[in-house]
Amino acid sequence: MSLYRRGETWHYDFQFASQRYRGTTRCTKKGDAQKHLERLRRDLALGSSDALQEQTLKDVSVEWFNAKVAGTKAEATVAFRLNIMLRHFDGDALISTIGAAEVQAAISRRRVETTRQGKLPSNGTVNRDLIDTTLRPILRFARRNLELKVREIPWSDLRLKEPKGRTRTFSGDEIETWRAGLPEWHRPLFDFINRYGVRLNEAFFPLDAVDVVGGRVALRARKNGGTHYLPLLPDDLSDMKARMGRARDADLATVWFRQKPDGKL
Repeated sequence: MSLYRRGETWHYDFQFASQRYRGTTRCTKKGDAQKHLERLRRDLALGSSDALQEQTLKDVSVEWFNAKVAGTKAEATVAFRLNIMLRHFDGDALISTIGAAEVQAAISRRRVETTRQGKLPSNGTVNRDLIDTTLRPILRFARRNLELKVREIPWSDLRLKEPKGRTRTFSGDEIETWRAGLPEWHRPLFDFINRYGVRLNEAFFPLDAVDVVGGRVALRARKNGGTHYLPLLPDDLSDMKARMGRARDADLATVWFRQKPDGKL
């Protein structure tokens, strides 16, 4: 059937000129839904550009994901957040009907939904789940790439306020005290992080990330998904070469290791 009911609202699903059209009529009465469907079919037959607006948020989201995200390093993270977004928006709503009111309602619902850790999400998490990583780039893709009409949304008014990060500096004595409290085999990694300012996961780069000739390390596990090339100081490069040789001989995936009493790494 071309029309079917989901909850209180009537939806449509049909094909025209080998293209499938699915969406919501936003009508609760079947008679009104039938009239909406007839207008849509007539517009399609006449080649009206308005008919092209009959694409749902879910369909456009899939097109955007396949075109812009699939196959990238961020694929799993974006897929996870996309599922969250579609949980709080009507995926069958027409892309042209998504506006500030829908975004505000979704934000209100997401704020009281507990995370996998059983906690309420932070403002930053809500912003990334529903706006920054999902809906905003999806609507931009719909307008620029699919040439669909989308509504202007005041994003700055809708985004939740996020606390500014506090930059803390440590004195030399604090760093030395901290370092002295670490196991001996942790200290080289501590020194590397302290000297170059990398995150913990970034410091565990694979062996092939070290460019011995160029004297640098390619950090690929970046938060933004890009690659950053880190020039090494001469002494660190020499130490890195020695560590790489030992790591390869021991069939290790990282240059950071602990030597056991029997000599094994």
